Amino acid sequence: MKAKLIKVKDYYYLQELSAEHIVGSQCERTLGDTDGNGEYGKLPKQNCDAIFGVIDVEKLAKMHHKLQYIEAYNPDIEPYVIADYTAGFNKAMELNKDKVFTIEDCKKLMKSASYGWFEKDFDKHIQSLQQPTEIEVEIEMECCGNYSPPCNHNCEYGGKPKLDSEGCLILKRVTGPAN
Repeated sequence: MKAKLIKVKDYYYLQELSAEHIVGSQCERTLGDTDGNGEYGKLPKQNCDAIFGVIDVEKLAKMHHKLQYIEAYNPDIEPYVIADYTAGFNKAMELNKDKVFTIEDCKKLMKSASYGWFEKDFDKHIQSLQQPTEIEVEIEMECCGNYSPPCNHNCEYGGKPKLDSEGCLILKRVTGPAN
């Protein structure tokens, strides 16, 4: 089942896609969120972060530490090293937060650098660089009821969402633009 995963700061919620046959439908159901509300239940934050490309600094630091010091790896000092990597990453993010160019700054730069030929396509190009807030995903479903396997994953009547070991929905990113 396809749905729309929406990110608001560190919170995610899942909405069903508008039914195409209902023109102007504003009745999109909330299927789940990271707090466990919604018709289908809880969304796994790590899975949602992965879909949106959010960096797990702690995981990155652990991987780097193990690869960097493979021969002298010491699990006793790992928490301290991870804390140092994480603090360094967060400090770098803090120092760079005000080094942000506005869209108008970019437009002026590109106009002067390209003698204006880039200007007509600027908005299209800048949209491709911006972080999305909505991504189309697919909820893994399993058939139930009178369906005998294989049901070809057409579980609109009698299907229910698959859950992971922690009782969270299993989501996969759908390639292509979100609706």
